[in-house]
Amino acid sequence: MKISDVLLLEAVADKEDKEQNVNDVIKELKQALNVCKLAKFKSESSNAKFYTGFFNSSFEETLTFGAWNQVYTTLLNEDAFCNNLCMFIAMWRPKDFKGMFQPIINEVESELRTTQNKVRLLSDAKALFSFMEQRFDSIANTVKAQVNDQETMTFLTTIKSVTTNFMMYFNKLLQDEVTEKTDPDDIVITVRGGPMEENVFKFESDVQEFFDLLEHADEWKANYMKESLNEGIVNKGKEAAKVIKVKSLKADRAFNDFVMSKVREIRRNRRNRRHAEIVGESLRINAYLKRILKALGLSVINPAIGVISFVVDTLIDEKTKAKDRKILIQQIQDELEIMDEKISIADRNGDEKGKIELMRGKQKLQREYQRITNFRYDPDKHR
Repeated sequence: MKISDVLLLEAVADKEDKEQNVNDVIKELKQALNVCKLAKFKSESSNAKFYTGFFNSSFEETLTFGAWNQVYTTLLNEDAFCNNLCMFIAMWRPKDFKGMFQPIINEVESELRTTQNKVRLLSDAKALFSFMEQRFDSIANTVKAQVNDQETMTFLTTIKSVTTNFMMYFNKLLQDEVTEKTDPDDIVITVRGGPMEENVFKFESDVQEFFDLLEHADEWKANYMKESLNEGIVNKGKEAAKVIKVKSLKADRAFNDFVMSKVREIRRNRRNRRHAEIVGESLRINAYLKRILKALGLSVINPAIGVISFVVDTLIDEKTKAKDRKILIQQIQDELEIMDEKISIADRNGDEKGKIELMRGKQKLQREYQRITNFRYDPDKHR
């Protein structure tokens, strides 16, 4: 047998072992929570065991961040597990909350020292804690509809604080990493008017406002849901969970509508510009959008593609130089590769809803590629 074949078999075996480890952890946590339920959440040892494994992310075997990501996205996407988790939080609480989810943070920080793609790792870490924050918000509203004692509220508040703080922590690291890796020549837009020295490396105000909005999508949606949820009181647990889901969908639509209004505003503000000026700005905007697509989550997909469509509208004009059109085609090819990478991550994490949303976004991008090239996108030609 060739050495390459041996290495390939070892790699496959290693992958299968890691997948088995993740499945074992998921199974063990489900069983631990079921044991707690069978004991009506009155067994101190059973409750402590589940808490240590799930909330303290503690197992005998050290898991990679990717494994933890899969564990939590799988469990928190299962209604039966979340219903049992609601009862666990409502009926038991630990003596202290030290170390909640801390091993995940330690693992990410460890992997950051060796990975060649820090942006991807930090993006995934931020996305995980953003997802956990949203799922625990839903769980909290279900619990609050049934229980109203101070100790339970402290448990819920601690979970909220920890997931939010870790999400913001990784968001800051991500923004710092993106800033460090950014080539100013790739994203600079020169503002019209005023001394040249003051305007280099700045976006115009409407474009900057748009990018700021995308980069704070999670905060915008969280505030929207908070305001919406204050409109009425839900009494039943199941009804509360249903309301949270509906509000989340409404928040997605509201954010998309609001951001697209900003896109239309950008288009209106450029109606009387010289074509060459708009082309230069559009290409730099799209270069920055590529970074946003890579670093941020599902909330930015539709708005970002809306701007890409505007960029295509600009460069599809016959006055556009061939070299500028070629730059845009390469940018869209890069963006399609980013979408493929995100689809693969969603598939590995078992995130079917996210995968479907990303595939829709990819189809929209493919249509923009076809508009600017007059050819269907063939990924095999660009590998």
